[in-house]
Amino acid sequence: MSRPKTDTGASDFVAMIDPAATAAPNGAPESAGAPRRTLIVANRLPATVVAKDGAVDVEPSVGGVATGLKSVHQQGGGWWIGWPGEIPRLPPDARKALDAKLAAMRLLPVVLSANEVKRFYEGYANGVLWPLFHYQIERVPLDSRDFSAYRTVNQKYADAIASVIEPGDAVWIHDYQLALVPAMLRERAPDARIGFFLHIPFPSSEVFRVLPQREEVLHGLLGADLVGFHTFAYLRHFATSAARVLGLEPEFDRVEHDGREVRFGVFPMGIDAKRFAALAAEDDVLARVEVIRRGAPEKIILGIDRLDYTKGLRRRLLAFGRFLETHAE
Repeated sequence: MSRPKTDTGASDFVAMIDPAATAAPNGAPESAGAPRRTLIVANRLPATVVAKDGAVDVEPSVGGVATGLKSVHQQGGGWWIGWPGEIPRLPPDARKALDAKLAAMRLLPVVLSANEVKRFYEGYANGVLWPLFHYQIERVPLDSRDFSAYRTVNQKYADAIASVIEPGDAVWIHDYQLALVPAMLRERAPDARIGFFLHIPFPSSEVFRVLPQREEVLHGLLGADLVGFHTFAYLRHFATSAARVLGLEPEFDRVEHDGREVRFGVFPMGIDAKRFAALAAEDDVLARVEVIRRGAPEKIILGIDRLDYTKGLRRRLLAFGRFLETHAE
């Protein structure tokens, strides 16, 4: 099984989707002919459309996916397809200018209504898949009616990809919000090279079988040529679910499905270490560090977390309280 050679694992993933697209040291494709493109598909674009001071602008987005895939998008020569955020009503000329600006950045927006965002993203992706995949079964609603919106939005993403894909392109689809897109795109482009990477855990088959739409989600993911995970445990859970839910017979890192071979891989995504090192070495940061060291107590404990129930913050606060009780000094 391939192991990542880079901080993010991105290069290895793209190489496994399409080995001929592996870049040479100078950044040029190793294969002769026209350069191959990598199309990145994620829930959000790496830029957000914002309205301020009576004008509309495009600002960079922050987040793990946007940061981890920035270099792939810059070097891959293809589109990044995703939701741009809520776009305000604009006159035709202003909207045309906005679309041109996004196109110049190789960003293809998938426009969603407020109701679609609420039902697809908040209702099903974050209301059903997120807690289930994080083993928070008690948070999964007994009756979710938002799967139809989830399916509709996934189809919009597949249609957007189909509108720009060209022969030779590698398509890299990301995360649980778009689990149905690989199979939907496969119907539109049977010969496409499609990869899917899951940025969150894949639960054990016993937990996954709680999901009413488990078969459709598995079929969706198996539309890819390569399905990637952070750890081998997640890969094993996925393979076991394919066996127990769909009756397939996976091998160690692959399975035959619909007359195709679907491979599985482990690609732990890290951080842009060089970028963070450069930030830490800036003069204003070093000056602030010195101020803290001069005026701070002997020990500093720092935590930076999202306020999400899967992060275990309440338990960590209790652990910190216990630490102070047992080590008052």
